[in-house]
Amino acid sequence: MSVDVRQDVYIMMSMTVLVLVCIWHAIIPQIAADWGLELAHTSDVVVLVLLGSIFVILHIVFALWIAVRVRVHHTLIIEITAKRLV
Repeated sequence: MSVDVRQDVYIMMSMTVLVLVCIWHAIIPQIAADWGLELAHTSDVVVLVLLGSIFVILHIVFALWIAVRVRVHHTLIIEITAKRLV
């Protein structure tokens, strides 16, 4: 997978989280109006933790994915170089 595709995946992941945050900010005023500020505040904290956790987990998975891909690519280059030297 090329660097451009990896960057596209990262951008799409980040944009997805951003869209979820925007959707939540559109919903929370309605919760406050219908059920009160206390419930709105509680749900806002819960969603903050949830979306923040998703964001961090996606970044950890992405970093691990990139690390594995680089390691595999590096190993492949070493094997090809070793075959050429023999």
